Amino acid sequence: MYAQQKGFTLIELLVVIAITAIMATIALPNMSEWIASRRAASQAEQVANLLRFARAEAVRLNLPVYVCPVQIRKNGIPDNKCDTKYNQSGILAYADKSGDVNYNDDRADIFLRT
Repeated sequence: MYAQQKGFTLIELLVVIAITAIMATIALPNMSEWIASRRAASQAEQVANLLRFARAEAVRLNLPVYVCPVQIRKNGIPDNKCDTKYNQSGILAYADKSGDVNYNDDRADIFLRT
């Protein structure tokens, strides 16, 4: 750049844009892998937190507490039936007052968290 100019030339701007594009091309695949690994780690941490919570509630209520997979409806409410198939979208924790190991409803069992 010349001493009297107060800006950048077109060639300088194009070089900067090209370098930025090359760096973005290199960084984006690594970024998407990092996001996927963080998402998996976050879900694992959520499951671990739910298991810790279930254990604490079992001690507090002096009842057996079960954790099972459930389907989450579009409105965000679980269908309250433990889903033994592999198409679950959430996890339900409940205290089993009735003693039959199945989650029935809030009158027979205590809903804790989903």
